[in-house]
Amino acid sequence: MSNQVRDILRGDLTGLEAEIIECKDDGKEGIHGKIEDETRDMLKIDGRWAEKDNCVFLIVTSDDRSFEVDGSVISKRPEDRKEMRIPDKWEDPD
Repeated sequence: MSNQVRDILRGDLTGLEAEIIECKDDGKEGIHGKIEDETRDMLKIDGRWAEKDNCVFLIVTSDDRSFEVDGSVISKRPEDRKEMRIPDKWEDPD
């Protein structure tokens, strides 16, 4: 995983583009748009809340690079993710 992706995951995700590509919750898969808000357990994408632990997200960076991330990896408050270790298994698909 690139350092850029690690830095993004360790910061606040608000304002980035995202899509839910897998989700255990009915009706959440396929939601896409800007991340409008973030709590410890939830992301608000295009006005709809999704529980991080139940979803896999496709995150798009400001330079149009994209990567997948399991929501359980980012299921912390943004300020608590700064020092966390990000698993290497989430690779840039580009």
